[in-house]
Amino acid sequence: MPIVFVPEGEELYHQRSQARTVGFKPGFDFILHDNYDLTHFADEEIHDAEGLLIYRSVVNRADIARFPNLKVLVRMGAGYDNVDRDALEERGILLCNVPDYGPDRVAHSAFTAASMLVTGQVAYFARSTPLDWTKSELPVVRRATDLTAGIVGIGRIGSFAAKYFAACFKEVVYFDIDENKSSAYARRVGSLEELLRVADVVSLHVPATPATHGMIGAAQISMMPQDAVLINTARGTVVDLDPLYDALKEGRFSGAAFDVLPGGDPPPDPQHKLVQAIVDNEPWIMGRAFITPHSAGRSPGTDTELAIKGTATVIAALEGQPINVITRDMY
Repeated sequence: MPIVFVPEGEELYHQRSQARTVGFKPGFDFILHDNYDLTHFADEEIHDAEGLLIYRSVVNRADIARFPNLKVLVRMGAGYDNVDRDALEERGILLCNVPDYGPDRVAHSAFTAASMLVTGQVAYFARSTPLDWTKSELPVVRRATDLTAGIVGIGRIGSFAAKYFAACFKEVVYFDIDENKSSAYARRVGSLEELLRVADVVSLHVPATPATHGMIGAAQISMMPQDAVLINTARGTVVDLDPLYDALKEGRFSGAAFDVLPGGDPPPDPQHKLVQAIVDNEPWIMGRAFITPHSAGRSPGTDTELAIKGTATVIAALEGQPINVITRDMY
């Protein structure tokens, strides 16, 4: 009987009695635990596992070496930058993900973050007390119908984002390196640079790859319009926080929102100076930026969807019919 080891299984599946609702299949032994740190487990606990189903766990070369019988690792979510892909490839271990988990939820979160910053709601929440109707100095507040939104990456999430933004913004433009991708709700532009020059609000929806590492850096930030807003629900490595800090502090940027940060979940101490300024609610950044804990895709409904699809993905691989396989050309 194939064994599937699930480090965070107790949280992801809530309780063993719910096994049927998330698609467990007779003939497979799912071992559920409540700790995402793989170093927590003894070698004998993981020795026989042929499948590894992870969510937050970071899986490095040393971790993989402790699974002598592993055939497939499934990352429950779209991203897979928390896994040593080279070590898996060297062992011939399949890497799969769950790319279609809650794309509408992530896109909705990105649109909501942009709307809250553009309309000044973040500033009101930060600076006002209940029933205090005194006008206060706010960051730039604008009408969405006067603004252009830019979507970087028009995959599953980006496509939903384009639809949401199109409902309220004057225009939506997008750029994707895949010329075969399109959107009925946005106009394609020829390059990332072109998008950055025209978009008042930029929402990022790309995976973490060498090509997207630092995609939004000093040069890109300098191209963006005065009072631009940046939303990152993609991966923390996509944005260089140093030039973004400068742009916000110098008043060239209106605001920013982050659901992801460099360094993992949560990012290690010490925090970047921009993150620390937001956490400390420093006066210059108050009401202009906020952070959510990589929760853009989370809800009771999407968590159940993730459990069902993650389970189906690992079973399919162990039955010799793998789906959602991550290949080298994808990273």
